[in-house]
Amino acid sequence: RRARAAYLAANPLCVMCQEEGRLTPATVVDHIVAIADAPERRLDPSNFRALCKRHHDQRTAREQAWGRGGQRSAR
Repeated sequence: RRARAAYLAANPLCVMCQEEGRLTPATVVDHIVAIADAPERRLDPSNFRALCKRHHDQRTAREQAWGRGGQRSAR
């Protein structure tokens, strides 16, 4: 919780919205490499990115579809 709060304080905007030219507050700290794939990076800030809920939900949906046999899409 402390790592999440500190990261969002330092990175208050969704990085994906910024790439789209919008300024949206980030509410979620996303792990770039999933915890399941690299549990040792769970608290590594270099593995974090700030996202809004919409972008985090989209990424989660893509990854869950991939886990069910769908095709993995680029991140």
